[in-house]
Amino acid sequence: MNRIITIGREFGSGGRELGRRLAEELGIEYYDREIMEQIAQKTSFSRDYVQQVVEGRSHRLYPITINHTFNTFAAEQHAQMIQTVFEAQIQTLHEMAELSSCVIVGRCADYFLREYQPFRIFVYADLESRVQRCLERSDDDEVLAAPATTPTAPAKPGATSSSTTCA
Repeated sequence: MNRIITIGREFGSGGRELGRRLAEELGIEYYDREIMEQIAQKTSFSRDYVQQVVEGRSHRLYPITINHTFNTFAAEQHAQMIQTVFEAQIQTLHEMAELSSCVIVGRCADYFLREYQPFRIFVYADLESRVQRCLERSDDDEVLAAPATTPTAPAKPGATSSSTTCA
């Protein structure tokens, strides 16, 4: 039976890098963005659309075309497209697990491959570290900004609090 290692992570925590290094060290396959390429090929949807669905971002016209219309055909068609993407994702993950030992980053692989009893890793980091990591790894022409932290309630009446941002 193949060794399957799944890595779940918070954005910017370094889970992708850990997965790549782990796969290299163990001499096994590494799957991350390739999963979406394969899903796009299986479904004939664009990679961008597949990425939107897999990452839980609705189509930008979703509220206009689905939620606020009486056109149930459009709603059913959109739901079917999403279902097709998820079925292709599950099929792709199973194929990868059957093919060879591997490290799979994200894509709910720990859940979808639970019958393989994968070694599950979850990588997390504090917000400041994740923002710093993203800023260090961003392209020069890419604009990244951290969300402002929510100010905490003052400890004493009259005390002040502040929020921080990272540009």
